[in-house]
Amino acid sequence: MRFLRNSLPSLGSVTIRAAAALLMQKAVALYFGPAGIALFAHFQNLTGLFIALPNDGVNRGLIKHAAPDESKASFNTWFKAGLLWNFACWLIACLVLFVFRNSILREFSANSDLRIWTALFFCFEGLYLLHLYLMAIMLARLEIKLQTGFNIAGSLLQLSLLYSALQFGSLEWVFIGVAAGQGLIAAGSFAWAFNQGFFKGVLAKSINLKPALKGIGRFVLLALVIAAFGRLVDFFVRQYAINHFQAYETGLWQSVVKLSDAYMTPVTAIIGTAFYPAASNLINKPKELRAYLRETFRLVIPVSIFGLVLVYFLRVPLLVFLNDNRFAPAASLTPFQLAGDFFKIISYFLANILLVRSKLKTTVILEAVSAGLYLLVIALLIPRMGTEGFVAAHFCKYIVYCSALVFIEIKNSDSYNDVTNLG
Repeated sequence: MRFLRNSLPSLGSVTIRAAAALLMQKAVALYFGPAGIALFAHFQNLTGLFIALPNDGVNRGLIKHAAPDESKASFNTWFKAGLLWNFACWLIACLVLFVFRNSILREFSANSDLRIWTALFFCFEGLYLLHLYLMAIMLARLEIKLQTGFNIAGSLLQLSLLYSALQFGSLEWVFIGVAAGQGLIAAGSFAWAFNQGFFKGVLAKSINLKPALKGIGRFVLLALVIAAFGRLVDFFVRQYAINHFQAYETGLWQSVVKLSDAYMTPVTAIIGTAFYPAASNLINKPKELRAYLRETFRLVIPVSIFGLVLVYFLRVPLLVFLNDNRFAPAASLTPFQLAGDFFKIISYFLANILLVRSKLKTTVILEAVSAGLYLLVIALLIPRMGTEGFVAAHFCKYIVYCSALVFIEIKNSDSYNDVTNLG
């Protein structure tokens, strides 16, 4: 099976990264309890927002132009354009967060000098963006083993720095430890790229960057829309929960979300490193692309059902194992979360097919409608259900989103069949 074969090289890396993330969560839960988990999840959402445009936009737009068979002149052009876009995204993110630092960043550095904390955070996130950019180059040039090695090293570095920061007994320095682990690994990826001679072309002044900047810009615009209707909505929903519910209640909800992240992270990593590149290569072969999608779902759907049912029956021991005994009551929130995650997994695969087909307008409309539905359901259910309303809204959002994507895919398949029959 092609999907399984494509996924195997990244499974080891994904497993270690997931294990490191769970160990970090465990440490924060033990030291700081449910309130710490709520703030830790909020911080991770912040870093996700920081890297959204460069990672989901710039790097995805660059990847097909960094392949080994690309001419040196073309690679230099797109490489330089990608660096400029990354720097611009980092600078804009820094300016926005600096302007709103008292309302957005203050809670992450409550007992420290906000200026020092902010400066360290910006520096480490800038290095992390460079690392992610060079990792995308590795993926494009099929340096899978090297990329896997960096993923593992980065996860272990984050874990070690987080545990070192715990010695200060302060959650804000735990956040800086995590950011440092993300950023400092860039020293290794930079050394690789420098040794490959990639930065030599950056100094050339005769390069016409306009087409490359415009080409990447389309992906950045799409990433901006997805981030606005996805990560940004999640950030402010979590901010609302922190402000309107007790820290204990919010922490219980976030422990269920983190349990979900434990298995969703490998899914998204495999989609990014195995499914999306393979589907991109089949874009001009509609029949083979449809066959690949069917083949993938024959594996993904039964495995997802089995895995989620298993998580449901083990929900209490898993929540206690990943956190501690204080989190056992969170088990009551898992049914809606797990049901929503099934449709979320299917949606991720189908949404990437939309991106492969460059259906950008359709993607934007779906993201906007699903975000609006999510907020509407939250507004309706929170007064009646409390924090359970967040997971119920999650379920409603993804069942509608998935249904729309399935409908679109069936329509595309019917259109292809009509063209084939006419031929």
